[in-house]
Amino acid sequence: MQTPVGAAFADTVRVGLLVFLGFYLTIFAISTIILSAMGVSLETAIAASAATINIVGPALADVGASESYQAIPQ
Repeated sequence: MQTPVGAAFADTVRVGLLVFLGFYLTIFAISTIILSAMGVSLETAIAASAATINIVGPALADVGASESYQAIPQ
């Protein structure tokens, strides 16, 4: 498949990127909402969701570098 003249990416690449971004943001939002519903602060829920999805290790707030994920109730 050729890239149309004047376009940086082929349409299939653009659609694939948008689908991935949509799934990523949906999973991030759902996991943040679930953690917030479990009684975790919003800052901790966002940080824990982002750190877990991106596989970066420590996050911020109650799950920061000097803390652990024990702040998340089971």
